[in-house]
Amino acid sequence: MQRWKESFARFMYGRYGLDQMNKFLLICSVALSLLGMILSRFGAVGFLIGMVMQLAAYGLLFWYLFRSMSRNLEAR
Repeated sequence: MQRWKESFARFMYGRYGLDQMNKFLLICSVALSLLGMILSRFGAVGFLIGMVMQLAAYGLLFWYLFRSMSRNLEAR
């Protein structure tokens, strides 16, 4: 287990990591995903709105991952 922790620490060295905005993006992504799942149960219009919310949640999740793995500290 210690070896895994050390290799992960080497991988994350110099990367941006987790900050307040990344926490916000992650929470918003989970909230949109849950809301989209709930709304998709309410007919055709709810299904379409739910799918749009799911796509927005995936977009936020991608942005979160991009920011946390970025090594360009000046841009962030």
